[in-house]
Parts: sequence; C-alpha cells; structure tokens
Amino acid sequence: MQNITVLYEIEKRENENPFDLSLKLKSFSPAERRFIAEQIECRAKAIKKLPFFYSKKCIYTKRALEQSSSEEVAKFKTKLIKGDILIDLCGGFGVDDYWLSQCFKTVTSYDENTELNEIVRHNNTLLNYTNHERINGSAEDINFDDLDASTVIYLDPDRRDSHGKKQFLPENHSPNIYPILEKIDGRLKVYIKLSPMIDISLLLKNIPSITGLWVISHKLENKEILLECNGDSQKGIWAIELNAETLQLKQDLDAASTEFNFDKKFLFIPSPAILKSKNGETIAHKYNLSKINSSFQFLFGDERIPSFMGRFYKVIKKLAYKPKTIKKDLKELHINKAEIFSRNFFHSSEDLSKILRIPKGGDHFLAFTVDKEKNPWFFVCALKSQNPQA
Repeated sequence: MQNITVLYEIEKRENENPFDLSLKLKSFSPAERRFIAEQIECRAKAIKKLPFFYSKKCIYTKRALEQSSSEEVAKFKTKLIKGDILIDLCGGFGVDDYWLSQCFKTVTSYDENTELNEIVRHNNTLLNYTNHERINGSAEDINFDDLDASTVIYLDPDRRDSHGKKQFLPENHSPNIYPILEKIDGRLKVYIKLSPMIDISLLLKNIPSITGLWVISHKLENKEILLECNGDSQKGIWAIELNAETLQLKQDLDAASTEFNFDKKFLFIPSPAILKSKNGETIAHKYNLSKINSSFQFLFGDERIPSFMGRFYKVIKKLAYKPKTIKKDLKELHINKAEIFSRNFFHSSEDLSKILRIPKGGDHFLAFTVDKEKNPWFFVCALKSQNPQA
C-alpha cells in the first residue's frame, strides 16, 4: 500500500516526533499529504482511545477509529465472549477482534472495505497478531448452516449512513441485523454491539432470542450496548461501569418499590449505565436509597457508599427553588462559583448557570430537580465529598 510506504518515509526522516506538523511535505502528492494529515489527527485521538495500538504505530482511517471500541471496553468483552472459533461479520478497524483473539483459537472477520482490510492486515503484523484472518466480503455471503455449532458470531454493524450521519435504529444499520438474525439458528451464540442511544425496550421486543444485555459505561459515559443471543444463561440486563475496577449490577425484577424521601445526608447520582439498563430500582433496593420523584436520576441516603456505581455528594442544605430569592440564598451561603447539575427540571444546567450568573468552579455542587408533586428544589452539596472512584 503506497500510503504505508509514505508513512515509513516520514518516520525515517524524523528523530523524536514522527508526526511533527512542522514537517516539510513538498515532496509528497496532495493525496499523500491528506493521508499524512489524517494520521496526525487519528494518532492524537488513538493515544487515549487505543494506547496499545498507538504504541505499535498502527495506521487508521478517521471513520474506522471513531466507530471502534475503546481498549477498555474491548478488554471487558473478553470476560463475556469466549470459545474456539469467532466469526466477526463486520470487522471494521478490528479492535474487538484483536482482544477477543486472546479468548479464541481462530478469528475470521469480514468487511467490504478493501482499503480498510489492507490497513487491518498491515496493523496485524505490527501487533504480532497471528490467529486472525481478514476477508474481503460481507455478512450476507456467509452460509450459517455450514458453521460448526461451537462457532461464536460477532456483529458490529456500521451505524452511519453514506453521508456519515449517525443512525440509531437497527434496520438502518449496515448490515440490517434483523434479517441476519433470522438466518442464524439457535445452535450459534451471537453477540451484537450497538449504540448506547438505542431503545432497549425496542430490542427486547424485536429480538426474542436475547439472553443477555449489557449497558457498558466508562468514566460515567455510556459507550455501547452489547447483546447476547442464543446464550446459555438466564435472561438478564446488566449495568457495567468500567472504572479503577469493573462494577456491575444486574436488574432485579423483584426489587421492592423505592420510597420517596429526600431528607437525607447524601445525594447519589447513578452511572448512566444504570439508568439506561433500567436498574434504578435495583441499586436503590441494594443500598436502601430513596428518591425524590418517579425517576432515578437522584437518589438519597444517610451513609457513604464507596462502591456506588456513580457519584455521591454530602448535602449541605436543601432549599425550595424560588426564582425571586435563589440569588439571595446563594449569596448567604457565599457561593459565587459551582458545578451545576439539572435533571427533570424547568431549566437545563447551562441555562441555570446563565440565569444565576454562576461560573463553573469552586467547592460546591448544585443539584436541581422537582419532587413527585413537581415542586422545584435544589441541593447545595460539597463538591469534594464525591465518590473518588467516579
């Protein structure tokens, strides 16, 4: 591949920083310069998202890098997906393939993008990745009836259209997962990676073969949803938070109803994975927490919970939100800077910051919401009292 040769030539010319933007590129064609610029941009992102790939000087495409799993998420999936033979129907950049290859004897992945396939094969040599075969082709080319029953299928459909716009409905993905699942009988276990924006209830309704669903979050941001179809285990929905340690919570369908009570010492904000996976009732029941309204955006308790999946803050004061007096209330508390967080409220966090003329910073966390009767409240919390794991 000519672009790879260009990349090696650049690295040969420089001693310390192989992607110094001050490099003179007059000897390269416009197409080669565009390739170089793309690698500079991608490697700046790969340092954080794919540090191992970055350390091996892999090459990228911008779109493939954006859609790839992060290394933290890919490594977590090795705890769930294991076997002898893995077939990835939508290989993409190959991050999941690489980490999953450590749990399988052989990995075969398909992709219709011949240029990307060439890049992946090149990267595989840099990664010393020997039990993987990349094939030019599509999921529609495979006859699933011919596969051994021990084969595990992995599917990560392209969630952008031809114009690069994100698509959240499975039928708008490429490939459409529904007709593919109809071709796969119950002998074969299937794992599907989907956007965290997708409606879980829609998935459960349209895919009866689901036996497991994981909402995976990292640093309190939902990264993806992973489905298991035709699995061995009892159907379950898990919330996963990847922090210094991996925390997980399985939906408890028999959890008792959470009481309404916000006269407590600590305010808890669950991980977004908990909210997305409908595990709010479960975590409230597990830690004996109460709520302020019908949602589980804010929970309340009287004790610190170091292992809580999310954040928590010590409540200094709770006050009824009154537009005419709130500035006076904050002034009396000597609050002129704060982190503001609003949920199920009349104003967004950004709008409240402008209305109250309070910039970010300081030692306080202000939480705004309404109770079950729609009365507005705000909670003044100590910012540094939050869970150090969050």
